Amino acid sequence: LEKKLDKNFQMDGLVLNDEDVVGHMDKNGKMVKLGKMQEGEFSNNVATTEQFNCIFSHIDNTIREMGKELLEGNVAVDPIKGIVDGCSYCPYDSVCCFKYGDKYRYRGDVTPKEVYEEMGKEKNSNE
Repeated sequence: LEKKLDKNFQMDGLVLNDEDVVGHMDKNGKMVKLGKMQEGEFSNNVATTEQFNCIFSHIDNTIREMGKELLEGNVAVDPIKGIVDGCSYCPYDSVCCFKYGDKYRYRGDVTPKEVYEEMGKEKNSNE
């Protein structure tokens, strides 16, 4: 039962690629889902400070752009379907009236490296 609970409450997101930070977040090694490759290096679910800055910059730009679009009256229903289908858990289907079978925009599978490279290009073009 304890193992099952540990797995259910395990963090499934990004954490700073810093052994001290991970150690303070997860003293017993059960709550942060990381694979360890070698001393001081993790194999997944980690990001550097620079990568986190790219993510935050991308989020800021996305929110700014969405606000601009809304103010201009652009409220088109145009969901993206990728690894996760946001429509499957969105509570606003009665508002947007998007129906399964309607056209999605599809996003192919991308690696974390490709995502960071794209966000880095975006960040550099906005500076």
